[in-house]
Amino acid sequence: MWFSQALQGASNGLDQIADRLQRPAGLHRNCLVIPHLIFLSLLLFAHAATAGDESCNKDAEVGVVSAATACGASSKTGVPCSCDVRTLRPLQGAVGMEEVRDKADKIKAQPGKECRKLASDPIKVVRGPGGALFITDHHHGADAWRLAERPFALCEIADRAPLSSEAQFWSDLIKDHLVRLADADGKSISPEQLPSGLAQLPDDPYRSLAWRLRKNDGFCRSIMPQKEFAEFIWADWLRMRPELPVDAVRASAKKMLPTALALARSPAAKDVPGYVGDKPSGFKCPDDE
Repeated sequence: MWFSQALQGASNGLDQIADRLQRPAGLHRNCLVIPHLIFLSLLLFAHAATAGDESCNKDAEVGVVSAATACGASSKTGVPCSCDVRTLRPLQGAVGMEEVRDKADKIKAQPGKECRKLASDPIKVVRGPGGALFITDHHHGADAWRLAERPFALCEIADRAPLSSEAQFWSDLIKDHLVRLADADGKSISPEQLPSGLAQLPDDPYRSLAWRLRKNDGFCRSIMPQKEFAEFIWADWLRMRPELPVDAVRASAKKMLPTALALARSPAAKDVPGYVGDKPSGFKCPDDE
C-alpha cells in the first residue's frame, strides 16, 4: 500500500514542481528542484513497472487482497475488482482448448508473472440480466484461470448504458460485436443457447488452429477492422477448406499448421481480414497480445 501513498505524494510533488518551474527563479532554486523532479519521475516509473503487485498476494493469488474488492452491483466501472471466473457468463459458443491449456500451463508455471499480467489487463465484463457478469474479452484467459484451479481473478466492468430490457441487452451486444452467436461447429445459435458458464464451453478445434496461425504470422490481427473474435473469423474460413478435415485438426492442430499457413498466405485467403499474403517479405505484424 505504500506505493499508493507514494504515488499520491509524487503526483502532488510533480504538480508543485511544475508550478515552480513556470515562475522566475534563481539558479540555486532550479538546481534543487530538478533532482527532485528526476527522483519523483523514477518513483512513478517504478510504480508502473510493479503495477498489479497489490492485487497479487505472496502466493500469486489474485483478487484476494484488500486492493481488489469483490465485483458487485456497486462496483465502479473501469476499476479492477475481484471475480470468481466460475460465475462469469460467456458471450461466445466455444473456445479453442489448445489456447486455454497453453495459458493454464503458464499460470501454473509462473503464477506471479501471469497474475501481474492479469492485473494490468483484467478480464472485461458487462452487467447483464439479473446482475450477472458477461465476458466481453479474454474468454480464453478466464477459462485458463479456471483450468489452473485459481478461479479468483480480476475483472473490469465496462461502462455501458443502463439495462432497459433483456432484448435490448442482446441487441446492443450484437451491434457492438461483443457476442459470437455460433457453436463449436460455427453454426448459428440464439442467446439462450449460449453455454451458462466457462466450464460448459465446447472445444472448437479450428479456433485452436487459428490461434496457432496468428502466433506464427499466418494473419495479422492488428490490421483487422474488427478485432473482436478475430481468430474465429479465421477459424470459420479454415473450417471450409477441404485440405483441413475436422478429424485431422481435432487430432492435432499443430500438425495441420503448415497446411493452414500455406492456405492463409495464398490468394484464396485474400478477402479474409488480416490477410498478409500480399505484404512484403519484411512485414512484421505489430504485437497486440
